[in-house]
Amino acid sequence: MQMAASNPAMMMDPNFQQMMMMMMNGQQQQQPTAAVPGAWAPAPAPAAPVPAASSRSASASLCPVGRSTSTTGDTMAGAGASSLAALEKLKAEKAKLATKAESSSRSAASASKIASIKASSVARQETSVDLCIAMDCTGSMGAYIAEAKEKMATVVEKARAKFDIELRVAFVGYRDFCDKVRFETKDFVGADSIGEVTQLLRGCQATGGGDAPEDVAGGLQKAVGMSWKSNIKMLVHVADAPAHGSEYHDGLGDNHDGPQTPDPADMMRQLGQMKVAYYFFKINSSTDKMIGKLKEAHKNSRREFKVCDFSGDVTMFEEMLLGSVASSVRDAGLKLPTSSSSLASPSKSASLSSSDTSPSSSSKSASSKSASKSSPSSVIPASSSGTPRY
Repeated sequence: MQMAASNPAMMMDPNFQQMMMMMMNGQQQQQPTAAVPGAWAPAPAPAAPVPAASSRSASASLCPVGRSTSTTGDTMAGAGASSLAALEKLKAEKAKLATKAESSSRSAASASKIASIKASSVARQETSVDLCIAMDCTGSMGAYIAEAKEKMATVVEKARAKFDIELRVAFVGYRDFCDKVRFETKDFVGADSIGEVTQLLRGCQATGGGDAPEDVAGGLQKAVGMSWKSNIKMLVHVADAPAHGSEYHDGLGDNHDGPQTPDPADMMRQLGQMKVAYYFFKINSSTDKMIGKLKEAHKNSRREFKVCDFSGDVTMFEEMLLGSVASSVRDAGLKLPTSSSSLASPSKSASLSSSDTSPSSSSKSASSKSASKSSPSSVIPASSSGTPRY
């Protein structure tokens, strides 16, 4: 370097300058030093020309960077759009679930209401009673018809109050084949419409009846045809004469003897199949043979068949009817209210002893009935039977 400084010709030699540039570049790479003001500095070496291929290669190497940046932007934009679509989908699903939940809530409330109504309906049906009263309405039955007229509404109200039940009532009045008006009927009505039954009874007259037996078969057939629907079904039959046909009575004058159509036992069998309990209010012994045959027809019903000793005491009608209702409710397996838990049966069941069913006894009863038919207003004597309790 000192020699070159004292020899200007050497300094101008291109080879020397290139050598000096290389030396200076090597020193700068090893130990860069700050430039001293006023010091000599070699002129920068001219940049080596870049081959065209290298330039194209460099440009080409830069291109992927641009494409990569563009692709990244596109990817980010696509991801953003996808996220928005997913968000909208989630919102739609949420709205759909909310609608479904609201619909399910309404359905649940509706189902609960329906179930409650059904449960209430079932409960009402389990504690409701269908009571049909079948009554001989011929001339000898005037006092009993009058008592039924007077006490029917009272019986319904007392039954509802004492036994906590809903009572539907129907009525079948029957006479005999020779009578112009053979039947007077009223299908089941609720307690609020019991006045319709009472009104029918007010217009019902004790009249007719040709021979001693009556059209019991026709009365039972009408009872079978009533619109029975309650869980507890009961038929109360009030009569002082048997059915036609020698198999239903002993030695009574019968203008329609022989096989009966319909047959009383067949009608009773149908009532038994319908699970209808049967309560016969016995007035005299002429009906004993008939009751024995009806009981046999009813035996498979798994429902009560009771004979209650009425014995002509019409004032017992209310007590016996309430007692029969209580007995039927208990027989169906329902527990009566506490105030009624100690209630007894409606009355002592009438005994069907041989003395009661003897021809002389039946003939005597039939003669009494025939006499009373000629005088409908006659008073039926009271008996010494005990007061029934329910």
